[in-house]
This record gives sequence, structure tokens and C-alpha cells, in this order.
Amino acid sequence: MIYYNENNKFAANWLEKLMQEQLIPQGIVDRRSITEIKPDDLKQYKQCHFFAGIGGWSYALELAKWEEDRPVWTGSCPCQPFSAAGNKKGFNDERDLWPVWFKLIKECKPTTVFGEQVEPAIKHGWLDRLSNDLEAEDYAIGAAVLPACSVGTPHQRKRLWWVANSNSDQCGSENRKSAAIEEREESCDREDFGELWDIGGASSAFSIMADADIERLQGVVFDGHKKGRVVPSISTRLRSRTGFWSDAQYIKCTDGKYRPIEPSIRLLVNGFPSRMGLLRGFGNAIVPQMAAVFIKSFMGISV
Repeated sequence: MIYYNENNKFAANWLEKLMQEQLIPQGIVDRRSITEIKPDDLKQYKQCHFFAGIGGWSYALELAKWEEDRPVWTGSCPCQPFSAAGNKKGFNDERDLWPVWFKLIKECKPTTVFGEQVEPAIKHGWLDRLSNDLEAEDYAIGAAVLPACSVGTPHQRKRLWWVANSNSDQCGSENRKSAAIEEREESCDREDFGELWDIGGASSAFSIMADADIERLQGVVFDGHKKGRVVPSISTRLRSRTGFWSDAQYIKCTDGKYRPIEPSIRLLVNGFPSRMGLLRGFGNAIVPQMAAVFIKSFMGISV
């Protein structure tokens, strides 16, 4: 059984619905605040997801083919204290919940922990604090800032991805060795993840995402019709993606820029039922395909 912790009512209901539809692994949803959780509450679970949101980490582990009986914890601590869109109070923000989660990690000693945070948190010393805390508990730490566009999405969404692995974990390492090598060989499986890099490489993807203005994106598809003149060098690259985002639609925003939306996502206009819950759910979610690549990379070296 898998443990999900999410105290936002809308997201918790969403998690349970996803389980009913068999879109994420079955488990129990603990709706309490993480501040109320005790180590004894977690002892029976091998897989625990904190700040679970809409189950992105659970889905990512499935994409990466993580073994069900291999212990793992995941969590994406609240980003609001460090986000460019927030008040930037950093460690002085009551929503900075890493210290609370770390206490549980320190007591329960999970073998492997995966996490994600917004890139600006690094400037606040968030990664330094995390590394100091976990290294003091005999964990080895790995981290990287990776953008979602590296797995084919038409937006940057740069995030700090990190993993902590217990240095004392020896149990089962030999049994995992051959499987890890196989996973490493398949880590860029396009059937699961689409194109890892755009035609022209990551730098070209960055240049498109960073300068998505109306002049450069004229000619992309909007509601099934061409708008303005065609710019082949840009529209061709935008159409070169495979996978879930290959049929992304581009809408003209109030600032005059065209931006992509996921296929079949309904626009969240004022008056749309549960609009704020949906906005929070999508906005706080990780990109599971990006997380899966990070997980697979770890699996390829943790032998």
C-alpha cells in the first residue's frame, strides 16, 4: 500500500479520483497537515509521497519502472516562500516546511528520497540547507536544475530536482545491479518520454521559450486556423515535438504573446466550476516525464 499526504481538500479528492480511475497506484490519502504526522504513522509503508498534489511523483515512478517493493519517499515542498511570484520571505515564511519533513526523514531513515523545488530557492540557500541536513544523517545528495522543455514540453518550467540516498543502504544492491543497467540503457525511451531534446538541441529550445513573442510565433496554429504570416524556422521546430505535447494549441494572451496549452485542457476562465482548485492543482504539479528521466538516471548509477 502507498501513502499519500495532501491536506488540500480539492487535491486530496483529486488523488482519490485518480486512484479510482487507476491512473496512479492505489494507496491511502492522509489529509492531515504534515505537521501532525508522526514517524509511527509511516512504518507500514515502503512508498510515501508528501505534498502529494495530484500524484505526479507516484506516476513518475511508474514511468521510470521503479520496483514496487523498493522503498522510496518523494516530496515537493511548498515553493511559495521562494517563488518569483511569491513574497520571497524564504526561511521566514511559515510555508517553508522542509524542516518539518526533514524531522520525519531523520526518524524514519527512508533509503531513497526524491524531491523538487523551484530554481530561485537555490539563491535563498534552500539546497545548501537540505544538503547539510541530509549529509549529517549519512545521505549522499545529487541535484540538478532541469527544464521541462528537455522532455519535449513547449515551456521552460525550470526546477531543482534532487535525490538523497542512504550511504548505509546495502540491502538488495546486488539484486538491483542488472536491472539498473537495463534501466540506464532505456533511459531515453521515446515511447515513454518523447524526444528528450528538440531538433537543434536544448539551446534552441531555450531560445524559443525565452522569446515567445508575437513577432516570432506568428503562423502557429490557433483554434485550427493560421494566424499572421508563417515563420518556417520557428513553426517547424515547434511542430517537431513528439508525444503528449505534439498537438499543443497556441492561444493569444492579453499581453499580445502566443502561449501553448496542453492538448484538451479547458481554459480556466472566470466562472469555470472549481477554477481555483484546478489552477492550484496544475500550478503545483510536477512534470512527471521530467521526474521520470531524473529517477531513471539515478537508477542507472545506484547499483
